Formats: sequence, C-alpha cells, structure tokens
Amino acid sequence: MMLRWESLKGQDTAVAALQQMLRQEQSPHAFLFTGVDGIGKRLAAKTLIAALLCREKDSPCGTCPSCRQVELEEHGQMQVLRPEGTAIKISQIRDLLPRLLLSGGQARFFVLIDGAELMNQEAANSLLKMLEEPPAGVYFMLLAQRQEQLLPTVRSRCCLVPLQKLAAPLLETMLQSRGFAPEAAALASSVAAGSFGEALRFLEEGRQTLRDEVWLALQGNGKAAWRLGELWGKEERAQVQLRLRYLSLLLRDMLVLRQQAAIPLFHPDLERDLYQESQRWTDKGLTQALHAVEETRRNIRFHAVLRLALEALWLAVSEAKEGSGFYAEGNRRSF
Repeated sequence: MMLRWESLKGQDTAVAALQQMLRQEQSPHAFLFTGVDGIGKRLAAKTLIAALLCREKDSPCGTCPSCRQVELEEHGQMQVLRPEGTAIKISQIRDLLPRLLLSGGQARFFVLIDGAELMNQEAANSLLKMLEEPPAGVYFMLLAQRQEQLLPTVRSRCCLVPLQKLAAPLLETMLQSRGFAPEAAALASSVAAGSFGEALRFLEEGRQTLRDEVWLALQGNGKAAWRLGELWGKEERAQVQLRLRYLSLLLRDMLVLRQQAAIPLFHPDLERDLYQESQRWTDKGLTQALHAVEETRRNIRFHAVLRLALEALWLAVSEAKEGSGFYAEGNRRSF
C-alpha cells in the first residue's frame, strides 16, 4: 500500500499527532505503535519512516524511490526485525549493533521491530540498553498488540502511538472498494472485531470454513470436542490461536444473546443457532468457558505444549457446559 498519511484509514488521532510532531521537528528516538493485528501498525510506522526520509515537499509522497524502498522494506537506512519461530532472540538484537555503529550519526537509520511483545527477556534487556543510550541518528519503531506485554522500562523510553480498532461500516466500505460483495463484506466486518487485516483474511483465506469448524466443535458433545482439540494440537501455533479467537467470539456472542444485551454480534449469520445453543448454557458456564479460552490463548503464545493446553481447555469448556446442566448423566465423558 502506498505510504501516504491518507492510507491510514480510521486513525485520524494518531496521524494528527505524528504530523504535528513532524511539523515541530520533534522526533523521539523510539516509538511504540500498539493495537490489534490488522489495523495499520506496520503501515503507520513505515509511513513515519518514509516521511522522515522523503525529500519531496509533500512528504511522504509514496512514489519516490525512497518511499518505495521503505514500503518494500529494502531501504538501506532501514532494518526490520521479526520473530524467529515464536520469539525475537537476543542474537537478533545484538546483530543490529554493527549496522547502527556504521551509520555513525551521519544519516538517519531506522529499526522496525515487528512483534516487539515477542522479545524474550534477554532480547528485551539488550534492546533496553540501546534505548537508554541510543546511537546518534538511530530511531526505533516497535510494534506490539498491547503495551503491557513489554517491559515497563522499554515502554517508558518510547513515544506511545495507540491505534484504534476500525468501525464496522468503515471496514465494509474498505472491503467493497476491493470488489467484495456487500453481504460478504458485512459478515467479514462483523467477525473481524475492528481489524481490516482479519476481515480480508476471512474472505481471502477461507477462514469462514475454519470458523464453522470451531462452531461445530462447540456444539458437539464433550468427547467429540475434546478429540477435535487433540487434532488442533497438531497444527501450527498461529492456526490454533485463530481457532481460539473464533471460539472466544462465539462464546461471547452466546453470552450476549443469553443476557439480551443490545450489543452487536460478531457472528450475525449464526444468530438463530447461537441463541439455541446459548439456552443449553448458564451465564456462569459461558463466563467460565471464556476465561478458560483466554487463559489458553495467553499460555500458548510462548512455551505451553499445544496438545496438553488444548486438552485442558476442552476439559474446562466441557465441564462449564456440564455445569450448565446440558449433558445427561449417562452421556458424561470419561477421560
């Protein structure tokens, strides 16, 4: 996407703050862009880098060689770090030092750390030393879903740039501008929970099928659901996280319907089925299941063994449903 401020849809507050900073020529040496995946953190950081490097009057112009190189992450004054496997390691941070020293303060150099919350303890401490005594002309751009996932000492040395979830009508407009039918755009916008990236992937990567598989598992009896959990344990961690996200949103929708709350559903296409399934649960059971899902999502971000974590999750979800009085005594599971 072209690196222009107007490309950042729905982020007027963040854009205005960054533009004001540029006008005043007051650029901190470190920024922390926060918000859920798919709302424009990477685009915002790269647009800021492009603006600081672009020599056109209306910077960033988005079309000059410098802007294009930043967009493609090929600029010689830019280094991008991403997790290797499940974490950003200390070796990746240490490998930055020679490049930073070579810049010698003669030209600006930018380090973009995508997934900064995934730095392990050693990497975070190593980065902290650089933030405490930054080399001249070096700027750090950290991207993280939630600022509290970073060390407080790292956060305190960054200028916070929070990005907002996108409103469903805006997501629908953005999706329709890409050629998606209004009905498909509306459904994806509901499921995406404010993330354009998630809405796009929902439509382009067949994620509705994945969502429907999770919904089928949730409706099943305890043993069937638990066995499906075993299968999930063989998948990639990112795929499991996506399944758990859908599971969390489905449970949330059932709780909304049980409480007759005037809150939009994430899965309006399943409203009738969600309502029927919600009547087999209690509010307490749904709340317990939601807590179990969110705890599992946190645990498997790092070192939890997937199969064991998922088996424990489905046991907790099934027991929450049993506690709601759905399973007959003769149909209770045995593990």
